[in-house]
Amino acid sequence: DSADAALLQAHGDAHEKAHLAHLMTEGRRVVEIARADLVSNVAETRAALVQGPDVVFQGAFLGGNWGGWSDFLERVPQPSALGDFSYPFVTDVGTGAGFPGLPLAIVNPELRFTLLDSTAKKVRFVEHAARALGLDHVTVTCTRAENFRPLQLSTTVIARALGPVDAFITQAGHLCAKAGQLLAMKGKDPAAELLNLPAGWRVERVERLQVPGLSDERHLAVIKRIERPQIHPSTSHSSR
Repeated sequence: DSADAALLQAHGDAHEKAHLAHLMTEGRRVVEIARADLVSNVAETRAALVQGPDVVFQGAFLGGNWGGWSDFLERVPQPSALGDFSYPFVTDVGTGAGFPGLPLAIVNPELRFTLLDSTAKKVRFVEHAARALGLDHVTVTCTRAENFRPLQLSTTVIARALGPVDAFITQAGHLCAKAGQLLAMKGKDPAAELLNLPAGWRVERVERLQVPGLSDERHLAVIKRIERPQIHPSTSHSSR
């Protein structure tokens, strides 16, 4: 009822206030989102999230659903324990039986994972596995990547056995934040696939992976957006 809702909201506000105070005490820089209508909050939050890979969504919305929209974003000094390959938001496209999303979620509980697959039977299995493993930071969605429109973009989008790299970019590139990256897990060296990427994308690097107990080739292609230089209008004018 309304009394319970008010009590829950009060607990949520206290929770957020205490966490925010803790961040301030540590000298952490905090970007505060002004409380407004939901549409405005979504727009402002989305704008903040796409600014860089060091932005983590914190507070009520993801920290316990205390009945209110999170009103601050926390900037962390380091992305996570996964190093160059990890950022706060990870989307696994075509997860199948949950690979690589579930293993990554197990070893990275501080990250938020979204696992996508268009087959309902596979999604039900992955949902069950995530619950059984206690992976509360994992969301499983039954949809095709090209139809998925998330609230926040991911700074890492990963896919295994999704087909050619150019198809991966075409289907899932819109899920990647401006400063994010696409990780394509491949078998043999994908050099030939990387020659003709869609416009606006570049190959950051390709790494040869060593999988214990497996002699077959495994590679990881890291794809990023091409950074276009800002063009500033000239302030000088030639006199006639």
